[in-house]
Amino acid sequence: MKKIKTELLEYSLPADLYARTPVDENGKSRDHGRMAVAYKDKPNFDDSKVTDITNFLEKGDLLVLNNSLTIPPIFEVFSKKQGYFNIHLNEYEGKQKWLCTVELLKEDLNEVLNNKKRLSTDDKKIEVKLEKHDSKIFVSFNTNLESVYKFLIKYGTPVQSAYVKKNYSLKEYQNDIGKVYGSLENPAANRHFTPALLKKLEEKGALIAFVTLHCGSETAYIKSDNVYDHKVQKEYFEIPHKTASLISKVKQNGHRVFAIGTTSARTLESVKYDDNYNIISDLSGFTDLAIYPGHNFKILDGILTNFHGSRSSRLALAAAFVGVEKIMRLYNFAIEHKYHFYEFGDACFLIINSHMKGDE
Repeated sequence: MKKIKTELLEYSLPADLYARTPVDENGKSRDHGRMAVAYKDKPNFDDSKVTDITNFLEKGDLLVLNNSLTIPPIFEVFSKKQGYFNIHLNEYEGKQKWLCTVELLKEDLNEVLNNKKRLSTDDKKIEVKLEKHDSKIFVSFNTNLESVYKFLIKYGTPVQSAYVKKNYSLKEYQNDIGKVYGSLENPAANRHFTPALLKKLEEKGALIAFVTLHCGSETAYIKSDNVYDHKVQKEYFEIPHKTASLISKVKQNGHRVFAIGTTSARTLESVKYDDNYNIISDLSGFTDLAIYPGHNFKILDGILTNFHGSRSSRLALAAAFVGVEKIMRLYNFAIEHKYHFYEFGDACFLIINSHMKGDE
């Protein structure tokens, strides 16, 4: 069994480097974040900006973004005996059913579960039912998925990180390229990509494509001593035929494919490819793929992602691109250069191979 000590992914972040406010709250464009660049095969780092990502690309390279939009996963229900209490959706199971956490004392929760009656919500037409299976709590709705999303958008609350300055609206957790509702938390890397930046990339000759992965809402913190003992939650993904075809053409032409965000990376690495980079498995489904150091990348040549928490599975995923030692040196570099971390923070661009077709 593979072993990597989780303690190798530990770091300490000064309080002033938490990104407590979105950059656009201060009058700046979302694409004006900073970007630290690390190559797996180069020792040093570049201190750059997201808007200058074109400097690290060549004509024909492909960037793949996640077009999932965020829905607020926390909402109130009412029971005559327990009163109002919150349910937090964590993981989509399919068929309008989610794994969830419930803000109730154990004895009250057991009483609700034993009662087996539907619970009312702020929308009189929508009711929910709680069930327990194998020590896990699930919630289901009495309506279709589209109506569930409309209900959550109207009555739900987004996940708020403890360090942010205030409770932000759902708008702050969306991005300019999102099209499909379903994420329970914000696909953070997408926030950097404005229409202006996408236009700049296309003018450079870079290609843009999209996948969908609906983010779950569970902690990415690794409690185990060995990274490989940590299981990531399953999440639903879809890859359009257009994107699948473009990936094959780009790779056959000798160019590179970059994921924007850990969600896009997991989506593209979850499917199977033939020798010509054609996808030969289902283009939609659920993935629980964990990408950790030592992962043999099937298709990706790099990733742009935000700075993630200490001992997190997302940090372990980032380390898979450039190695544990280098990712931790990069994080120390970012701290020394006053980068801001987490969902509203700056980005790093991790590139497996510095070789570009134009270098031949």
